[in-house]
Amino acid sequence: TNPLARLPRYPLCSTHPTAAMAPKAPRPNSKKFGSPLYASVWADTRTLLVGGGGGKKSSGIPNRIMVATFDGDELSETLASIHTDETPPTTLVMHPGRK
Repeated sequence: TNPLARLPRYPLCSTHPTAAMAPKAPRPNSKKFGSPLYASVWADTRTLLVGGGGGKKSSGIPNRIMVATFDGDELSETLASIHTDETPPTTLVMHPGRK
């Protein structure tokens, strides 16, 4: 006998007829920042710095570092941001002392 025959069968793609039957579960604590994200770092226990952007100015998506806070349940909208011109921030580092 085929050992794979005992395994449950699941749809392999979203176009499979049974894939539409299952509702998509909400993604907890997810947030869209309006640009591709390349880096993130916690500044402290509540403050998150996120870096991202579209690369060259011709993409129309600004390169920037954004600040958001986390209250234990959800991430805030962008509270502040700084543009980095043509250079997308691909790395963010915090000093271990954070002072």
